[in-house]
Amino acid sequence: EAINKAYANRDKYIKTMKQSRMNNSIEKITGLVNEAASRKHK
Repeated sequence: EAINKAYANRDKYIKTMKQSRMNNSIEKITGLVNEAASRKHK
């Protein structure tokens, strides 16, 4: 379900990341995915 939501809102995420001043976007996305995955296993 989370993957489907992320896919459905991909344009919003892309726009937000483009507007963001963060230079480490890949690391941030990877961190968020890992965080979500670790919550699911608890």
